[in-house]
Amino acid sequence: MKEIKHEDVSIIIPAFFSKEHLPRTLDSLINQTYKNFKAYIVDGSNCLETKELINRYRKKIDIVYFNNVDDHGPADARAKGIKLSKGKYIAFLDAGDFWTNNKLSDQISQMKKFSQGFTFSKTKVLDLDNEKISDYRHCAKSYSFNEYLYKRGIVTSGVCIQRDLFKENVLDIILPHSGEETIWLQLILRDTCSRAYMVKSDSYVAYVSSGQSLSSFQLRTVLQQWKNMKDILNLNLISRVKNFFLYLVYALFIKVKLRTKPWKGLYG
Repeated sequence: MKEIKHEDVSIIIPAFFSKEHLPRTLDSLINQTYKNFKAYIVDGSNCLETKELINRYRKKIDIVYFNNVDDHGPADARAKGIKLSKGKYIAFLDAGDFWTNNKLSDQISQMKKFSQGFTFSKTKVLDLDNEKISDYRHCAKSYSFNEYLYKRGIVTSGVCIQRDLFKENVLDIILPHSGEETIWLQLILRDTCSRAYMVKSDSYVAYVSSGQSLSSFQLRTVLQQWKNMKDILNLNLISRVKNFFLYLVYALFIKVKLRTKPWKGLYG
């Protein structure tokens, strides 16, 4: 494929031994109705089979491959991808997840029409073991910084943000148990006094969940949220207690609601 020298959208894809699931992700990029994008695959595995797979897809997608030898997890990969990229808009897509065909077109159109710097798509959850896909995952129509301290619903693979909203101090945050994407989004909302807006269309991102059981809501993730509120967001004790309690309630609510909604067969 002919190289796009000045892409409008840079799509950042962290990969780590992803040869099995990456085709699903790249196929969804081939099918996008919006074409002015470049995919930046940041690979922490240095796997020959992954490289060969990417080379085959280069015939249909403009791809920049980065061998992330000093890999420190998905947030590190995203940060390096952003620094490599050139697009006005930064979109994230994890290996294994996929977009419906109009996802990028709907998202960029809305961002340009309403001058929105931070948007996210609706989400459905993939259960690959049972070959099922969920109904739309619960999320609000928009979030402010204060709302996103405790509310959840934004999935990284559905996010698109205007490049100039990213600051160096945000990208330098690497946490011991991952989850950096949440604190990134919170800091962007806080430091730019902006809102995150849902894309108002039926397009969506389908993402592979790490687990649908209530027990998958891991203790270390919960504790990391508390630590973030204290050490990075510098909330006072009263604000931390209030928002942390609401965070726990809201996270449980989303999981329960997702489980009680009907799931469909992935292949019809």
